[in-house]
Amino acid sequence: MPSPFPHNRETAKKRLEEFLPIAPDYGVKRNFVIPGHPNVSRLSPAIRHRLLLESEVVESALKRFRLQAVEKFVQEVLWRTYWKGWMENHPSVWNRYVQRLKLVKNHRDPDRSPLAERICAGRSGVGLIDRLTCELVETGYLHNHARMWWASYWIHVARLPWEWGADFFFRHLIDADPASNTLSWRWVAGLHTRGKAYLIRESNLRRFCPAQWLDGTTGNGPLQDHLVQAAPIDEEARPAREPLRAFQHGQARIGGRVGLWIHPDDSCPEIGELSRQSLHGVCALVPRSVYAAMGLSGQRQKRLHTLLEDSVQRAVAHFNCRSLFAETTSLPAALAQWADREGLATVMAFAPFVGPVNGGLATIRMALEEKGIGLTLVRREWDSSFFPKASGGFFSFWKSARQEVVRHVADQ
Repeated sequence: MPSPFPHNRETAKKRLEEFLPIAPDYGVKRNFVIPGHPNVSRLSPAIRHRLLLESEVVESALKRFRLQAVEKFVQEVLWRTYWKGWMENHPSVWNRYVQRLKLVKNHRDPDRSPLAERICAGRSGVGLIDRLTCELVETGYLHNHARMWWASYWIHVARLPWEWGADFFFRHLIDADPASNTLSWRWVAGLHTRGKAYLIRESNLRRFCPAQWLDGTTGNGPLQDHLVQAAPIDEEARPAREPLRAFQHGQARIGGRVGLWIHPDDSCPEIGELSRQSLHGVCALVPRSVYAAMGLSGQRQKRLHTLLEDSVQRAVAHFNCRSLFAETTSLPAALAQWADREGLATVMAFAPFVGPVNGGLATIRMALEEKGIGLTLVRREWDSSFFPKASGGFFSFWKSARQEVVRHVADQ
C-alpha cells in the first residue's frame, strides 16, 4: 500500500492536486482527528523539506479559489514560515533547547524517567495517549491536534520536561522541523505565549476524536477537564530578538567553477534563486552517523535518504552536470573532498535554517576554506519577505503577511 505522505516531488505534486478541491472545507474540518487524516493535506513532510515550496502551495490554492475561501489552509502553510522566521529572529531559543536537552538526558530523574520511557513505549496506561504513541512510531506522523494533546499530556499531566518530549517527536516525525517542533512544544508549555499553556481536556477530545478512542480504552481518567492543571514551568528570560543573518538573495549567478550542495532543509534547487546558475556538479550527502547519534528513527532516516536522492536526480536533469550522492561519516570532510576533486572555486546552497544543518555550517565553511573554496548561501525571496515580520505572535504576523501573500501570487 503506498504511503499517504509524499516521498518525492512528483508524489507531492500529485497529493497537492488531490487535496485542492477540498481546500475550502479545511477551516471547518481540520481539527477533527480521523483515521487516515482525510481532512488535512498530508503535505507537511514535503513542505518541511521543500519538495514543494510554500509559494507553490499557496499559489496553487489561490489560482483556484479566492483567499477568503481558503484562508485557513493558506494560514496553515504560513504557520511553518512563521515558526521558521521566529526562530531565525530568536536563534538563542534553539541553542537553549539543545543545551537543556543534553542536561535532561545526562541527568535523568530516577523518579520520572521510568514514566517517560513507558510513555514513549506506548505503555503509559492512558489508552488514548498510547494509541497516539503507536501511530507516531509506526507511521512517523500525527495529526496536529493530536500532537497538541500528546504534548499537553506529557507536560501538564505526566509533568515531564518538555524538551525530552520534543526530542521524541523530532526523532520520529517525518515532517520534523526544528522551528515548528521546538516552538510548538514551547507554546503548549506556556513559554511561547506567556501564561497561555495548552491543556488537554476530555471535552475537547470527545468533540474532535472518535468516541471509541475514549470509550473503548482504559486509563483516560486523568484527562478529565477538572483534573488537568498547567504544570509550573521554570520561567526564563524572554529571548532577545537578534538581527537576521545576512545571505545573498535574488536570482543568483556566480562565475567560475561552481558546485551545488543540497541538504534536507531545501531540496528543490531547480526552482527559484539558484535555477539559472551554471553548475559543474551537485552533491548531496547522507550523514548516517549523525542521524544515528541524534537517535532518528529508521523510518525517518530512510525518508531523508529518499528525498535527497530524488533532489539530486532532479538537479542533474535541470543543470546538466555531474553529481555525487553518498553516505558519509563526516559531512564537512566529504563535501570539501568532493569540491576539491571537482576543482570548484565556490560551493553554493540555499541557506539552512536554525537547527542541526545550520549548526554544522561553521565546520563546513572551515573545511572548504582549507582547500581554498568559498561557500555562498542564498536565501529565498519568500523567506526574505516573511521572516522579518515573524517577531511577535502569529496573528500579528498574518495581519502583516496577508497582503504580501496576495502580492507574491500576483507577481507570479
